[in-house]
Amino acid sequence: MKYLYAFCLLSFLQGHTRAQIEPMKISLDGKWLFVPDSAKAGLDEEWFQTSFDRSSWSHVETPNFWESYPQLATYDGWGWYARKFQFEKTAQPVSIYFAGVDDDAVVWINGKEVGSHTGYSEPFAVDVSEAIRSGENEIVVQVLDYAGGGGIYKPITLVETRNLDELLKGPYSSLPARKSADWVRDA
Repeated sequence: MKYLYAFCLLSFLQGHTRAQIEPMKISLDGKWLFVPDSAKAGLDEEWFQTSFDRSSWSHVETPNFWESYPQLATYDGWGWYARKFQFEKTAQPVSIYFAGVDDDAVVWINGKEVGSHTGYSEPFAVDVSEAIRSGENEIVVQVLDYAGGGGIYKPITLVETRNLDELLKGPYSSLPARKSADWVRDA
């Protein structure tokens, strides 16, 4: 009986420890609201504010280029994305990781600008710890497209900042490096 108790306790502790080590990752892919901004009025009209009326915005799926959205096959310019999500705040710093946006992006959480990025198809993350809260949150992303496909076209993930490196690893990161030929050292 004593051994069974010890075994059960050990199993519980291992499971409990594993749950604590498991990194927090929340996918923000899926249904978003979207509107093109050909007049570039969004900043002046503060479309990033939580009180802004988005009832006329279209429902879209991300990740995807906005050229796949109805009547935007040739659109280049500014576009705005918004969605709400639930989050239970922890003591750990939290970031939103974008695997790819075309071209530039500015990000707001609950009406507060949390960061921006310049550059096509480069992964980036913004720390949202100061703006995110427990319960319902709202993310708004302004995408500035200069040519070609535009939009949030790769996954978006909410993650503890300390675990960002895991998202940046490519498929070859865990493979052993190839041995160089002997002649390479003397080239």
